[in-house]
Amino acid sequence: MARLNKSDFRDSILELVKSTEAHPTARWVYDNLREEYPSVAIGTVYRNLNILVSEGLIKSIQFDDSTDHFDANTGKHYHFICERCGAIRDLQIPFDPSLEHLVEKHTEYKIHNHRLDFYGLCEQCKRT
Repeated sequence: MARLNKSDFRDSILELVKSTEAHPTARWVYDNLREEYPSVAIGTVYRNLNILVSEGLIKSIQFDDSTDHFDANTGKHYHFICERCGAIRDLQIPFDPSLEHLVEKHTEYKIHNHRLDFYGLCEQCKRT
């Protein structure tokens, strides 16, 4: 049974989030760390995830389920969301900043960033 060292615990969270492309929730992180840290509380997981976000090491993103999902890919990128199983994956296509210029050209808005999500069926759901 591991003793809860804040730095080691936070490093464990970061490595866990980096180890998956599934955009995990805090509950998923909590469930996956319970064996190594059986006495940890879900609030401790949330606090440490938020610290990692504030340090810029991971991002917090909300999708249609209104739950915070965490992403170790902090660069600008797009996402695919499966409409059947809810899987969330990074898309390996170039981020297009020209979309921001297009919106500015046709509106009075000043655009700082944009987010674009694609919806459909993942490989597994497409087969069933």
